[in-house]
Amino acid sequence: MEILLILLAIAALSYFSYLLRKWIVEKAPFNQDIPSAAFEIKIPTNLVRQGILGATVAPRFCFVSERFLYFMDLDRDAILSHSKAFLDLIPQPDQTRFLAQLQACVKARKDIYWEGMAYCRGELRHISFEATIKPPAIGSLFYQGVLTDLSPLKNALADNLVLEQETVKILRELPIPHMWISLDRDGKTLFVNAKFTEIFGYQIGDLPTISDWFRLVYPNTAYRDQVLAWWNEVLPKTVGNNQDLPPRESMIKAKSGQILDVMISATVVQGSLCLSFLDLTQRKLTEGLALSLTENIPMGTYAMEVTASNSMRFTFLSKRFLKMFDMVKEAALADPNITFSRLHPEEYEHFISLYLECIREKRPFNWQGRMLIQGRTYWFEFEAIPRMLSSGLTLWEGVVADLTSKKEIEKQNIEQAIEIHAAQQELERLKEVEDLNASLKKTIREKNRLLKSMTTAFKANSMGNMMRSIAHEINNPLGAISLTAELLQIELASMKALNLEDQLERCNELTQSILADSQRAGGVVARLRKLFVYGEEAFEEFDLSVTINDVCKLLNKELIEHEVALEAIIPPGCKIKGDNGQIQMVVLNAINNAIEALQQLSENRKMMINLIHKDQEVVIEFKDNGPGFPEEFLKKGPSLYQTTKKDGMGVGLWLSKTILENHGGKLEIRNQKEGGAKTTLHLPLLPVPTNLELFNTQQ
Repeated sequence: MEILLILLAIAALSYFSYLLRKWIVEKAPFNQDIPSAAFEIKIPTNLVRQGILGATVAPRFCFVSERFLYFMDLDRDAILSHSKAFLDLIPQPDQTRFLAQLQACVKARKDIYWEGMAYCRGELRHISFEATIKPPAIGSLFYQGVLTDLSPLKNALADNLVLEQETVKILRELPIPHMWISLDRDGKTLFVNAKFTEIFGYQIGDLPTISDWFRLVYPNTAYRDQVLAWWNEVLPKTVGNNQDLPPRESMIKAKSGQILDVMISATVVQGSLCLSFLDLTQRKLTEGLALSLTENIPMGTYAMEVTASNSMRFTFLSKRFLKMFDMVKEAALADPNITFSRLHPEEYEHFISLYLECIREKRPFNWQGRMLIQGRTYWFEFEAIPRMLSSGLTLWEGVVADLTSKKEIEKQNIEQAIEIHAAQQELERLKEVEDLNASLKKTIREKNRLLKSMTTAFKANSMGNMMRSIAHEINNPLGAISLTAELLQIELASMKALNLEDQLERCNELTQSILADSQRAGGVVARLRKLFVYGEEAFEEFDLSVTINDVCKLLNKELIEHEVALEAIIPPGCKIKGDNGQIQMVVLNAINNAIEALQQLSENRKMMINLIHKDQEVVIEFKDNGPGFPEEFLKKGPSLYQTTKKDGMGVGLWLSKTILENHGGKLEIRNQKEGGAKTTLHLPLLPVPTNLELFNTQQ
């Protein structure tokens, strides 16, 4: 700004000096006392015609002012008698140029103007020799003019040039990109500094005008039109009011093709516009990474601004925070009470009093408690740390963790059956091991053993309802065996006395009866043994039809006692591969669940089992006409410790689901349109278990 003002002042001074000289030559009376170095020279007619001037043939001074004599330190008589006295004060080669310029002007009959060096009062100075033709221009030519000392002006210009060069050097080396453009119609680019070229790659030759700038850095036509609309709106107002352009953030294309995010500011400076650029690209990337990290941590994050009067407002709420509390971002930022309104009525007073106390004492805030969201109670933990801002405000930056699952686990009954409790602890331990340990095989083997243990434990737990049926099944053949054995003893005793054919036939019948009853009892025992024995290789082919029939026979007494009519459609010979003991447990659990559910009916209790053999899978359907599953249970699905029974442990369906998934199948539960529950087991004919080693217990 200062440089331009100096240049304008020098230009104004030069113009004023020119007007003064012109007025003196054309208007002022020439006399000895004229206050300027005025003169009048005569060019004889013959020299005008010949156009020959030189050191020996020179113009004759016919008048010089006192100021002229003083300035050049000459004697009046000497210069009037011969112009050589004046020419001797002009050193070569300026003297040659002076005479050549004089000769050219005389020949062309035009005004004279010459600048050069001359000795003035013993000092070499920069002067100008300026004269106009005095009318009439016929015959000899008379020129009237003035001699002007240009040294002060030339020195000022030289000093200004140095200053300008230094200023340009400073601007060129500034660590912030700059670009100067003319505010004329053409919008010519005047200057770009080194930092501009370093960051954007463009040199001044790439951007002759502002139009080239818009064309190159905004290749997208729609975006360019948007920027141009803003530019054409604010630029006239800014120039008219001599103000700075408001900063604007823009996406511009560098010469390398990279898109940079920059903040552009502009200042009007004497007919030109200085644009400065702040590269925000790296900062934006850093802010984006920080925001991404903040948004993706498994907690809600927030920032709250608190004034000296304890009024508060949220300045940031992460997506997870908004999701936790079921809030809309704009509304939550506008009113912090929306968040506080989620507090449980029994927790509200304690939370607010503790928060205000921490705000007043500027100490970290920590609170655990309940909140009501969509009618459900959740447990949350708040932690926040204060940070003083330069504005005098306090910024509280905090995190929120959902403790609901943790609290629900803490409420579980830890005195459950030893096997179930041990399995829960082991499964939780194995889950942590799965996250931290790369040894997946070992984890799956341990998980398999636990599932087998849980299967056996669950079978044992279910046996209470079967004991009478089992006892009846075994006692009947054993009683028959006992009676038949006594009769056989009697017959054998009588045979000692009489050796008759009839008694031998009778003994044979009794023997066959004992064998039949023994096989009957043995079958019951075998079915029970299958229910509890793992087998050496659990993942093997077995007859699913036999397995289902065995379980139905074991529960036959239970079905009769509870007046449940069972219809079973089980085609024979349906063979699959898997763990027979685990599949027995799944079938046993499905039938027991149906029997227990049907107890809520006073009569007409019905149950149906349907084994369906498809191309790729086997489907077992268990249907009953009971009350069905509760809707809330169906929404959550079968999960650990979730049960529909008053005294249930919440393990059976979850364990069945897990076993089927490990066999590559799935469990479906739903209610029938006509009423009652339907449990469907899907087992693939060619199972793809979650891991084959899951079934290999010998490794």
